[in-house]
Amino acid sequence: LSDCNNDAIKRICKVLGKDFEVFLPHFVPPILQALELDDVFSTDIQGENEDDLVVAAENTMLRVKTGQLTEMVALLNLLEVFMKCTAEGYLDFVHPTSAALAKLLCYPTSSDLSPITSELRDALYPCWAELVGVSGTQGSRNGSLVSELVQNFVDQVGSDLVKADEADEIASMASGIVTILHRAGIGTLRAEQVQQICELAVAEINQSFQRDGAVFEEQASSNDPPSTDSETDDEHKCRNELLGIITACMKADARAFIASTWPTLQTLLQQWFSSYGHLGGAKLALHLASDICQHLGEEAVALLTGCMDQIIKASVALFV
Repeated sequence: LSDCNNDAIKRICKVLGKDFEVFLPHFVPPILQALELDDVFSTDIQGENEDDLVVAAENTMLRVKTGQLTEMVALLNLLEVFMKCTAEGYLDFVHPTSAALAKLLCYPTSSDLSPITSELRDALYPCWAELVGVSGTQGSRNGSLVSELVQNFVDQVGSDLVKADEADEIASMASGIVTILHRAGIGTLRAEQVQQICELAVAEINQSFQRDGAVFEEQASSNDPPSTDSETDDEHKCRNELLGIITACMKADARAFIASTWPTLQTLLQQWFSSYGHLGGAKLALHLASDICQHLGEEAVALLTGCMDQIIKASVALFV
């Protein structure tokens, strides 16, 4: 019944478009009130029902109300539709919505609960992206609000990303940051934000190469054939998503990127081509070079002059 009700509201909202704004006061406040995680996780495992899961998390047994988590995912999807369809009509609800979503972002995460809460995060990230988009619908007057929303998201998700040690989990968080940055658009990030976000991505790319290198060395020292499982593929995907963060910052503020991030990346490019070439570093470097050419135009010529020989050799090697 709840699914049917949500689907009906979505269809009505899509049909009415911006005219649905008059109904937002009736729907948004109770939805935000329902987005509370306090009741979802409980140490009282005696009261579990058939829809609950009991999991071990950080040396504690927790009862997880999976039905309530599923309902929260549906409500986040509903809010996303409201924002897409009403655009600036949702502006009055930006602050209360950001406060409610921030609580979900700030909720402590652990590797034990990550598989259970991943669907909630997957719904939360695009919902926050739409919130950023709504905040920018009135142009520069809301520039500071957009910057604030981006910073809040990056601070929390970036903190979780640094703590994570699974490549697929890091990739998911990186993808969320990329979505937020693209939605914010050009000229909405401060120079120090560009530097901070790029430094985060660069550090995590280096960590990914180190994890991948450790696996490669372990396989090389053993008599077992090279692994063909998904572990290495996960690291490749992880690095590509992290590189997407750098590209998004490059698009958002090219000057800030060149001034603060390029000197570090210029050195790393050489390392990716040489030291990490066997781990896919050359392909990653080519992706970065391609993005620089696409988004920085004529300035790319000066930036890439020092490594053109490696770029050409790596490009040719892909076709051999």
